[in-house]
Amino acid sequence: MRRALLAIVLGLESIAAAAAPAAGPPPDPVFALVVGVNQPIDPGPPKLLYADDDAILFHKLFSQVGRSLLLIAPDAATLRLHGALQARTPTRANLKLAVDELLALVEASRRRGERPQLYFVYSGHGDVRNNEGYLSLEDDRFTSRDLAELILSRSRAAANHVIVDACKSYFIIRERRAGGAREPAPPGFHRTQTLLDRFPQTGFLLSTTSAASSHEWEEFQAGIFSHEVRSGLLGAADINRDGRVSYNEIRAFIEVANSAIRNERYRPNIFVRPPRADGAAALYALRRGTVPALIVPRAKAGRYFLEDANGVRLADMHTAVTGAVTIAVPRDTHLYMHDLSRSVEYLVDPRPGQRQIVALPVRPASHRMKGAAHEAFQKIFSIPFGVPVYRALMRRYAQDDPKLRGTECIRCICEPCDGEPAPPPATPAPPPPPPAPVQTVAARPAVRPAWEPILEGALAVSFLNRSFDFNDPIEPKQSPVYRSGLIPMLGFGVAVHPLAALRAGPLRGLGLVASFRRSLGLSSQLAGYTNPADTVLQDVAAGLRYRLLLGAAGGWPWLTLRFGLEGGVQSFAIDWEPSVAQVMPDVSYAYLKIPLDLELALLRGRAVLSLLFGIDYLVVLSGGEIERSDTSGYGQASIGGLDLRGGLELRGGPFFIRATYAYRRVFLSFDNDCFSQQTGCHAAGGALDVSSGLDLLLGAAF
Repeated sequence: MRRALLAIVLGLESIAAAAAPAAGPPPDPVFALVVGVNQPIDPGPPKLLYADDDAILFHKLFSQVGRSLLLIAPDAATLRLHGALQARTPTRANLKLAVDELLALVEASRRRGERPQLYFVYSGHGDVRNNEGYLSLEDDRFTSRDLAELILSRSRAAANHVIVDACKSYFIIRERRAGGAREPAPPGFHRTQTLLDRFPQTGFLLSTTSAASSHEWEEFQAGIFSHEVRSGLLGAADINRDGRVSYNEIRAFIEVANSAIRNERYRPNIFVRPPRADGAAALYALRRGTVPALIVPRAKAGRYFLEDANGVRLADMHTAVTGAVTIAVPRDTHLYMHDLSRSVEYLVDPRPGQRQIVALPVRPASHRMKGAAHEAFQKIFSIPFGVPVYRALMRRYAQDDPKLRGTECIRCICEPCDGEPAPPPATPAPPPPPPAPVQTVAARPAVRPAWEPILEGALAVSFLNRSFDFNDPIEPKQSPVYRSGLIPMLGFGVAVHPLAALRAGPLRGLGLVASFRRSLGLSSQLAGYTNPADTVLQDVAAGLRYRLLLGAAGGWPWLTLRFGLEGGVQSFAIDWEPSVAQVMPDVSYAYLKIPLDLELALLRGRAVLSLLFGIDYLVVLSGGEIERSDTSGYGQASIGGLDLRGGLELRGGPFFIRATYAYRRVFLSFDNDCFSQQTGCHAAGGALDVSSGLDLLLGAAF
């Protein structure tokens, strides 16, 4: 008899759960930009482990109901766990491109007469700099002013929703005032702030209300706040089961989930504010008509969590006996619903529609805690979230915000509210159109950091002067000497690191380089002759370079080392007239060089300013015509050389400009064998070939 009654109750709850979310008009179109950054832009804060995982799970949640764009730089563990990703690197340039794309879609939705909802979701690092809150990107800081000017002021969405899980996330809504002044942090949740006033159509859900920290937990493999938000949005916070999760519901859900944690250091103190223009606006519509769902009946109330076949934890909840809970679940994947209160787990196969968990295959629980989790975090979700608790919290919230008075008496299917009859189920609404396809971007190239480009190219303008001096003459005649004025030169340089696209371990730093420079309008004048001779100074080099990045934990690396092996030819040729005596032979050095370059980042942010220093050792294999043993040369020589350079580089986005002072010194030592054998060659103990000047490069990196 008891089993029959239980079956009847479960059946009635299933019918009610299926009818409840169908109330109201079709859900609004959803557009989301989700950003996850593990690395802080500034040194000091430790690297996060799960910000990229949080972003992926938020992206999957929004992708089920609309259009979502993902910006992450996943670590190796995340790539192994989630596989191929639809993602772009979280740089300023990519963020702007993603915002432009979504705002265009929002505008098109508006023109169709729809009420689009725009979400900006961030998981990562937050801080305050120069009296302004900011969030870390891979290559820059995303400030409260950026949030206002780049997204909120341009959005034509019916409502914007900002969800941020980061330390000091509250300060992202407090813009820098004139003169750098800032109001003190408020003691409570509901004091009006700058961005709240400027953008009344925007709601905020932030992980902190002050200069507090956000926490991750290995058991969730996620940020605690982010995991609790996703759990609520999947349906665990929908206390009145209307298919919409309101700001008040998510606020109460998170507070109840953490209320058993005694240590305030670990208990989240969140900031929640719905759009001021529409206080009743939902944070999220569940769309249960198009997304598979699981129903936990009140007869099975207890502590649950949901995970996929890879062990990715999707949601946690503690349901109450006051009503059933309907949880939206991903499509096309096997899931496991763990009932911790009864030590069993339910097997969920991928198929559409709503299902009672009691109708699923069940087996003894196989889940075990992974290591010694923090005792405080183990208390999360230890208190059930039900109607009485929600009403008590709403009464308390109403003491701080008079606009909330009266909202504690919710209309709910599970029981009448203060004696009022429960409303009848509404006529089901037609299902919304399927969400637009998400643009697929190759995963591995997308996660490449901005400071690790595949291709770099630059145009070069140089202004050099050159001198060539013979020393220790053996012949009783004056040694020829060459002096130049300022020599203008044009050229280019290119570097290719193809393995950087594959993130192929240490080999990703290996690349190919090439450079070319040639003088413009250069001529030489010999004393006693009126006609100048055309002259060409040219340098060509190519070889292998290895790029080593050091100190990149805070974003752009503090130090970049480049070293390798290159081969090249530097030639200096004068086109003398036949009547002119040969006094200055052509010089053409074929050389190998071993370069070492250091790039020290002095300033890192939206632009990067770096100090450059380089040294090359030249092994000269041949000196050209100067080594001939007839009247045009000086015989065999031992030749070596050294390059020195130093300067500054400024990078902004993909472009850079570099200014360096370069010095090359080539030394020659002649053996004089041809002179002693009287072959007609000239004699000198040695020579110095010195060139120096300014190099200016303008280039781009991709």
